Amino acid sequence: MTTRNTITRRALTAAATLAVLGVCTFAAGIEGCANTTGLRRLSFAARAGGVESATPSMTFATRTGWNVTLTEARAAVGPLYFNTIAPLETGRAPARTRSRFGWRELFVPLAHAHGESHFASGRIVAEVNNQQEIDLLSPALSPFAAPAQGIDEPVRTAELWFYNRPSLGDAAVRVRGTAAREGRTIPFSGAFAIDPSEATQEQPIDTMRQVRGIPVEFVPDEEITVELRADLRPCFANADFSELEALPAQRDGTRRFSKRDNVGAGFEAGLRSARGTWLFHIEPKQTR
Repeated sequence: MTTRNTITRRALTAAATLAVLGVCTFAAGIEGCANTTGLRRLSFAARAGGVESATPSMTFATRTGWNVTLTEARAAVGPLYFNTIAPLETGRAPARTRSRFGWRELFVPLAHAHGESHFASGRIVAEVNNQQEIDLLSPALSPFAAPAQGIDEPVRTAELWFYNRPSLGDAAVRVRGTAAREGRTIPFSGAFAIDPSEATQEQPIDTMRQVRGIPVEFVPDEEITVELRADLRPCFANADFSELEALPAQRDGTRRFSKRDNVGAGFEAGLRSARGTWLFHIEPKQTR
């Protein structure tokens, strides 16, 4: 599970958004704050899992002509944050976040993308402040331990954070499988992990953990469930597994990729991509 000290900074940013409603209620009674019509605190369900077509031995073809079969694929996902900013936003922030002395600016910190100029600024209006381990080779969706908390303001993008998990060998994502082409079959394994030693002033550890700008549009409501599915096929789309043949075999017979080879570099790039791998969908709340 994520620890309190590792998620405090982002959680406090989101908490400031939620706390503004309490300030409004105290200041204005049941009338609420000016310009806050429709905003209210609420919670909603969130679940995560593999794509609907996932199977225990998921097979697909790559652009490089390899037939890949995944026999193990697990990931630890979360926390999740939901932002008002549109995907690939350019230029200045929307007018409603630029108003001088606006009530939102008094209480709600703007979320910045650490140098990503295309992302401009936005506000976190909902969060899932816990982590869930999921089987990416199963279409079954696992609920997060606690519901999402937020306010009913339109969401346009999501933000996913990675944390290593002991049950995944101190990695955030771990996979195993085989790649076959032209009569050759290469068993492989590998993982994606956050390495704090790689953090720099230009790329701090918090930035390394984030996938920002994942498209999703909804208005938080108690009657919805936010579903997150992960599709690893884009992570191997351009992989040339022949490079792994020069690596020594592990005890289990696999060749282990890393970010130093094209398979591992592509795997990490796919996991960090805002489009293709992480897919959000909104469903009506399930009732018994």
